[in-house]
Amino acid sequence: MYNFLTKHGTLAAFLLGIVIIVAFLGSAISGLGSAGYDSGTNLMEMGRDKIQEMNFFNLGLQLTIFLLIAAVAITLVFMVVDVFKFPKQTVKGIIGFVVLIVIFMILKSTATFETGGKWDKLYNTFAITEGVSSFISAGIWTTLILMGGATLLVIGAEIRNFFK
Repeated sequence: MYNFLTKHGTLAAFLLGIVIIVAFLGSAISGLGSAGYDSGTNLMEMGRDKIQEMNFFNLGLQLTIFLLIAAVAITLVFMVVDVFKFPKQTVKGIIGFVVLIVIFMILKSTATFETGGKWDKLYNTFAITEGVSSFISAGIWTTLILMGGATLLVIGAEIRNFFK
């Protein structure tokens, strides 16, 4: 299994992602079409009761939740295994995780709660409180920081490999 994933893991993940995206889009588009909605429908103008009746997006949400649970479970299993196999290197991972949590908490405490206009309608439609809004904002900013860091690391590694 390890050799297969080493050789074909990226391709397998990519293909799984494509299958999930196609299944979600097929479910959502066919569900919206059969309910009489077209591509110009603005979901923000619908009432909460109409949105709660829609179940066209459930497949995408369920698949996302399944993948999230599977990824967390697999990560935890391998973390526990790695703790016993490589105890010295585990400290680096723990420090990185703690730094990530600290960054998230700082971003959560500094997030602003936007109001007015479409924000009020969005908050009322989906019952988003100030705490939920700051949690979402912190998650988005943390993800962007991680993406930027990963991009810089990839560029740095490629430059380093170019001169080797």
